[in-house]
Amino acid sequence: MGERRNRPVALVTDDFRLYHELAPFFERSGVQLLGLAPGEEVPAAVEVLLGGPEDDARSVAVRQDREATLLAVAQRLDAGGEPYRHVVYGVDPGETVGLAVVADDLPLWVGEAHDVEGAVARVLAWRTGLEARAESVHVGDGAPEVGRALRRALRDADRDLRVSMVPEHGSTPQAPVTGSRHTDAAIRIARRRPL
Repeated sequence: MGERRNRPVALVTDDFRLYHELAPFFERSGVQLLGLAPGEEVPAAVEVLLGGPEDDARSVAVRQDREATLLAVAQRLDAGGEPYRHVVYGVDPGETVGLAVVADDLPLWVGEAHDVEGAVARVLAWRTGLEARAESVHVGDGAPEVGRALRRALRDADRDLRVSMVPEHGSTPQAPVTGSRHTDAAIRIARRRPL
């Protein structure tokens, strides 16, 4: 997300609570967020209007989930609102479940969950922020009991979602890049071919 730091994004709202929820979250994620009141003139440099008018090509709707909102903004910055070719959600099963979303082989976002339900809810929420011509979920083959439960729950949540088991041997790095070995493993799992 840090590579998008200098790409102007504006949130159009008169709801102070929404601004104070989203602005610090976006800024911690490396995206500066300018606040604009509805009807206020939009600076020419702004590339994304979060919550902007529907007739403005720069507008992106605010999602219920703030991570999904951030992903929708990232997609608009990366692809001008065009769908990604392929989005893969990587899942590293275990006591702590590592999660990652990789779009066209570019890691977009990572996170963790501490149970199957939380992991599935997070993946489903992320999906609401992204559009792709194809999407799939790769679940690592370690921690088989948790992995089976994850695959079952993801398939039950959406029968059209392609969920595959992926070999995860050697997916955990010696030194984490994302700050967590679980999320690093999830990125590697997302990039691997299914069994």
